[in-house]
Amino acid sequence: MSYSLAELKPGLKIEFRGEPFQVIEARHSKMARSMGQAQVKIKNLISGEIINHSFAGNQTIEPAEVNFRKFQFLYESAGQLFFMDPQNFEQISVKPSEKKKWLKPSQEVDLIFWEERAIGFSLPTKISLKVKEADPGLRGDRQTAGLKKITLETGAYINAPLFIKPGDKIIVNTDTGEYVKRN
Repeated sequence: MSYSLAELKPGLKIEFRGEPFQVIEARHSKMARSMGQAQVKIKNLISGEIINHSFAGNQTIEPAEVNFRKFQFLYESAGQLFFMDPQNFEQISVKPSEKKKWLKPSQEVDLIFWEERAIGFSLPTKISLKVKEADPGLRGDRQTAGLKKITLETGAYINAPLFIKPGDKIIVNTDTGEYVKRN
């Protein structure tokens, strides 16, 4: 089974240049007497590289056979992240990505497998994290639009409203790195 240009949409996993990619954006167009075209922004699921590409005509795109399995995050060592399968205690390592700053020990994540090897991990869009450090917010300080920098239990820094204090649990958007709400 392969995809046509019209089937390209965000979230779809395709094989491109021999590697798995995920479609981030897709714009379809058709000129009067020409074949259709699809302008796509795709993300390499192995390297994280984002590229723009045009697919044209009646070109078909192969799906990437990508599987997800639940694993538990253990630790980071020697430039690798180590995860454990809670069913059989098998340990697997993957290269870190920009989302590693949201990982905490024992957190359950989906490992991404392609051709029987782990190529990365996927986090929920919104996760709950505890505030480790937060400067006191000054009410009159509007230079920062009512936001202050806080440190989360994972060591990540984000901007949050002035009323957030150490010990609070907050919801963070892992895609944008932004504060969502207090938990």
